[in-house]
Amino acid sequence: MSPLHRPRAAALGVLAAAALATTLGVPSVSGVTTASAAPSGASTSTSANATASTSRGQEPEVADLAEEHRVLQPETAAVSIGVTTSTAPLSPKCTQPGTSGNRVQAVYAYYGSLPNRIGSLKPYIIDAMKRANGIVAASARQTGGSRQLRIATSANCQPSVAVAHLSSSAAPSFAKTASELTAKGYVHSTRKYMVFADARYICGLGQTYNDDQPGRKNRNNLGPQFARVDLGCWSGSAAAHEIFHTLGAVQKSAPHSDTALHCRDEKDLMCYSGAAGTSVYTSSTCTTTVLDERLDCNKNDYFHTNPKAGSYLATHWNTARSSFLWGGGPTYG
Repeated sequence: MSPLHRPRAAALGVLAAAALATTLGVPSVSGVTTASAAPSGASTSTSANATASTSRGQEPEVADLAEEHRVLQPETAAVSIGVTTSTAPLSPKCTQPGTSGNRVQAVYAYYGSLPNRIGSLKPYIIDAMKRANGIVAASARQTGGSRQLRIATSANCQPSVAVAHLSSSAAPSFAKTASELTAKGYVHSTRKYMVFADARYICGLGQTYNDDQPGRKNRNNLGPQFARVDLGCWSGSAAAHEIFHTLGAVQKSAPHSDTALHCRDEKDLMCYSGAAGTSVYTSSTCTTTVLDERLDCNKNDYFHTNPKAGSYLATHWNTARSSFLWGGGPTYG
């Protein structure tokens, strides 16, 4: 169990009005985190070059997001904090039905005897999902491409939010949250489940298969996989970070991997120090602050819409080719 990573001086999210603190009022649990905790039976030593024949049976690892993208309340507006710019929300692509094929499904989870607050909290979940989508689109434009999250949507083309009531004992446990959701039927191979937990125990966690093979047979190109963010981290950047863990970022074989499913290039959505990695973290590779809300700052570790032939992302898993993205690659098979 790793200690929480020290937050940066410049917050990445946009803080909402102070009055929202009452609306979201779940007390902080001092010192409690499940960062680096893996679900029962999860592998922590599988080869970075998992083959198709073995990847179907392996269990995903769990990558932590301690304090990296922490915000005190959900984002409500695209404004600047100092030199940090929050990515504007982008509505998901509208299709009818909005549930066909591979999708990222938002889930609101509440626990034990606590009330179901979906009525008051749903707008913030939708906002976070749209901002995560905006991050993906802006990141794709950096390499001349077009990508969006394949978000499950309702009839009015807004991100749909499923509601799940879980036991109180699942609140502090990512593993139990995932197992109880599985028991409730969240098991579809066409879904990545982004759980917004009405709790305050962790910042974020996401499952990643340690499989760097290119192409449609990569295990991260198939569901189900789970990610979770708790109150205080319901931001577009935190949601995008955890969703991209479920899409396969960052593989341990990546050139700038920290060996703990993150990268070490500083200003990057998937990079931060203190993530239990063994590689040296650098602060001089990517220095533009806006890159904190962009995928793969040098486009050479986990995301590039058109990688150069023979490069790492042309010969290894590239999340820009995920079938859970509009404009990505073919589905698993």
